[in-house]
Amino acid sequence: MLRQNKLREEDISKILTAYRKRKDILKYCRAVSFEEIKANNYNLNISRYLISTEEKSDINLNTSKREIDNLETEREKLRNSINNIFKEIKI
Repeated sequence: MLRQNKLREEDISKILTAYRKRKDILKYCRAVSFEEIKANNYNLNISRYLISTEEKSDINLNTSKREIDNLETEREKLRNSINNIFKEIKI
């Protein structure tokens, strides 16, 4: 079965707004000249004209683990505080 995507109203509205304003929107649309299209052998594939990938950021696993450990410790402290409050009010 052929799968077809459907545009939502908000998608159509965004496309129309971008077209009417004729402004470049990062990773969404860009006005290109006929010369640029010709230079791309009339290939209208979006990837020829827009860069849609996110820049990769370096993740330091040791730092991330420390942050998670700190958050877990803080969560445990908060849980203990909540339990103590419940004990005080006898819940």
